[in-house]
Amino acid sequence: MPSAQPATKADEFLTQLETVAHAPVLNEVELRRIARAADTLMDTDAAGAHSLLGGVAALRGDADAVHRHYRIAFQNDRAVTVRLNYCVALSVLELRDEALEVATEALDRYPGDLDLLGSAINSATGSGRFAVAQELVERWNALVPDRPHPFALVVRQLVAAVDAGAFSEDGVQAVLRIVAEVQREERVRTFETTIRSVELDGSFLYDRRVHAPPSVAAMLNERIADRITESRTLMADPGLKFVPAFTGMIADGYA
Repeated sequence: MPSAQPATKADEFLTQLETVAHAPVLNEVELRRIARAADTLMDTDAAGAHSLLGGVAALRGDADAVHRHYRIAFQNDRAVTVRLNYCVALSVLELRDEALEVATEALDRYPGDLDLLGSAINSATGSGRFAVAQELVERWNALVPDRPHPFALVVRQLVAAVDAGAFSEDGVQAVLRIVAEVQREERVRTFETTIRSVELDGSFLYDRRVHAPPSVAAMLNERIADRITESRTLMADPGLKFVPAFTGMIADGYA
């Protein structure tokens, strides 16, 4: 989990938690160790302790616990670090709409924070709110004109596709909700997500790379395909102009 404040003991454990999050297989022993460390910080840094526990809960897929811990964290400290960590925890759960809401509210108070702005851009793009993402990218580029945001080009392309009638944001958002639901059902964690334009036919591939073997990714793809093709509405919009797919990043037999 990222931190925008001078390092504290909680930040050290948050860095360790980030390492656990990026490992191919979730290490429950490490999660328990970090959770116990959080308990020892309750008297001296309650906000940091609950941020830690919220991060642990996110990796375990427990949305209720994430919300509970961050409500308590906010009662003790509403600094940018806590807000940013909450955004990250919500993104881990693929609750992109909620992550965007938290980031947007935080940006009202910390408009120049690039970590928050980057989180908002990721959440807006990942939830199919491309016009919002474009506005946020423009804010980013105004703050750091010599460092364009990595999503700038694809967001511009997505907005142009919506304006041209290739698909609607509503259609894409409905598809992405299916993707997130299927992923949460299997408790599979995201490694990274990319969106790229397929120039030959003007479509877009939404590639979600996950901590799972290719065989599991294939099963997830079958599930989202079943749910999309069952809907005449989604077959019409976005149809084949915005295609989601999971890619497994762990060798079969390792997970």
